[in-house]
Amino acid sequence: MKNINKNVLMLLALIFCTTLATTQVDTSETVYADTVRRVKIDVDRGGENKYVNVIRRKRIKTRVSLLEVGLNTLVNTSDYKLENGINPFDLDIIKSKNITYYPYMQRISLIKRKLNLIHGLGIQYYEYNFQNPVRLLPKNPQTEFTYQDNLDLKKNKLKILYLSLPVMLNLETNPFKYSRSFRLSAGVEGGLRVRSWTKRKSDEFGKVKSKDDFNLNQFKLAVRGEIGVGIFNLFGTLNVTELFDIDQNNGYEIYPLTIGVKLLPF
Repeated sequence: MKNINKNVLMLLALIFCTTLATTQVDTSETVYADTVRRVKIDVDRGGENKYVNVIRRKRIKTRVSLLEVGLNTLVNTSDYKLENGINPFDLDIIKSKNITYYPYMQRISLIKRKLNLIHGLGIQYYEYNFQNPVRLLPKNPQTEFTYQDNLDLKKNKLKILYLSLPVMLNLETNPFKYSRSFRLSAGVEGGLRVRSWTKRKSDEFGKVKSKDDFNLNQFKLAVRGEIGVGIFNLFGTLNVTELFDIDQNNGYEIYPLTIGVKLLPF
């Protein structure tokens, strides 16, 4: 009799463990990703298992390795001219590129995934391609350009590398249907200049690179906006700080403006 009771207890324990394991497996199916999933309902209706689409957005979502590309121009508060009447800030905009790589960007839901806070870390590369044969001189007490009309320059660029921190408020009209959602983001973007150099190329002297700070502002602050639908998104930034150090700009009050396309957004 004791052996029978022992066997019964062992059988009941085995059934209990099996039931518990099954329950844990079924529960794991309700841990949803940031996507649409088909989830099984454990209710027998008409002899058939029923399935439903369940959508659940994470409150915090992080993306890695984002990229955006754009074109640069410079906003002049005055019509600056050299002695020969040439504006040193005339750019070939098509060749003035901006490329930003984001090692990470994060979205934090504030109100029902419709109002979000977005922040991240970016590495920004700016190119300013001068139309005229001007040369931005290395650091002087004041910013200075020279004009070299005897040179046929194939390339004449100022290049700057920044470490940036964007912070924006984001509005999503349909956070559960990304392909149909209209989004609008606005905020600020701070930056630290980590490197700057010029690159010039001509038949007379070949390629010449000059690394210097060129009296450029060490820090930048820009207003930033984004607009898009689905995977198509545009962005724009306008600096509220000047390109050159305010104490060494020689009167050149220049503000960078960038417009471009953001790839693989939230």
